[in-house]
Amino acid sequence: MLRKADTTDFCTDTCRTLFLQALDLKTAIVGAGIVGSAIGFRLAGSGHDVTFFDPAAGKRSTSYGNAGHIGTASVVPWASPENLSSAFRNHADPTHPLTLRLVDLLGQPRWLARFLWACRRSSASQAMHALASILSVSDDWLNLLLKDANVEKLREKKGLLHVYLSEETARGARDALSRRRDMGIAVTDLRTDELFELEPGLIESASRSGVVGATLFPDVAQITSPQALLEAFRKGSMAGICAETVVDVTAGSAGVMIKTDLDEHAFDAVVIAAGLGSASLARPHGARVPLIAERGYHEQYDVPARFRRSALLVDMRVVASPMREGVRLTTGAEFTRSSRKPDFDRIAPVLDKAKPFLGIADNKPNLWSGDRPSTPDSMPVIGAAPSSNRVFLAYGHGHLGLTMAAVTAEIARAHFHNEMSPISLAPFRPDR
Repeated sequence: MLRKADTTDFCTDTCRTLFLQALDLKTAIVGAGIVGSAIGFRLAGSGHDVTFFDPAAGKRSTSYGNAGHIGTASVVPWASPENLSSAFRNHADPTHPLTLRLVDLLGQPRWLARFLWACRRSSASQAMHALASILSVSDDWLNLLLKDANVEKLREKKGLLHVYLSEETARGARDALSRRRDMGIAVTDLRTDELFELEPGLIESASRSGVVGATLFPDVAQITSPQALLEAFRKGSMAGICAETVVDVTAGSAGVMIKTDLDEHAFDAVVIAAGLGSASLARPHGARVPLIAERGYHEQYDVPARFRRSALLVDMRVVASPMREGVRLTTGAEFTRSSRKPDFDRIAPVLDKAKPFLGIADNKPNLWSGDRPSTPDSMPVIGAAPSSNRVFLAYGHGHLGLTMAAVTAEIARAHFHNEMSPISLAPFRPDR
């Protein structure tokens, strides 16, 4: 249901007139990942002349490597007392994929201070309600965008499983499950026999005795090829991709100037959706939220999946996803600086432990890593820049970029066309 946005979500009268008259706005999208590409596709369909700026657009960057499920149940923020305690308690455990790199965090004191503040129980509760507000409409908007791009077949709604290998882990999950239920999220508890009846090929027979139960989130959908979706949005936008690196964005009364490492380009408006590079570009325009890399890892296996639903092996902290390209195992939430080399030696044993459990032979997989842009409070930055309505900011989605891409695109379209936002943007303000 659409709601009237806050007054700060709308353009000034001058800007409104400009946008309503200029149906063919020349709009630059800085960043051609899943969020930027979705915005570009949505704006192009609304009459904008779109150009992407992304030197990594031809590579398998962060948007390629996710687990594929639409995380509408992921309302519990990373910044929480439980995750903070877990990260420090398990920091020395080489098999634990949730990692806070203390040296790197101390090198970003603003991010660290705000993260610790966001981990307070009251702050985490506020963030959970804010995430629920945007996640509750994310899948609906994504479904509409998939139809517009003629790629509905990439989305399958079969649910997401959480599988428990110990009673302790199952008990530890109850509080988070209860909070999700309180938010109206559908949650179904499964006995082991119900799990094996639902997904007979998920767990190897020899390992089934180690399973104590599971949880099904029946309303969670799956994208079977994130890369194919990314390419569909880019292609559907009919936009060129400039491989130059944007180093500065300057907004004036007559337009926006994009300065790159090679040239300067004039536009009517710009969307900054450049992942980790967004904060430095947005800061001169009044944005105050810092970013850090939330690194994730995956291995891709060119073998057919024996199961139909993504499944999180909670004790192993590994997600197994059936993809069009085969089986993908994902893990890791490593908060670090982007210049630090991926720690494959730490992650490989985590994935190796899960493979025999799932009946996956080691057939020379492709170990990959990507850096997700993470805010201290686990909430994205979405909205007009405080200094100029010509600059729209859309970054910091963390591990929920695929999930929130379409609703973020609709918010951007609504901004440029002076229409109501689908949600209140107050919790996601760039100047919070």
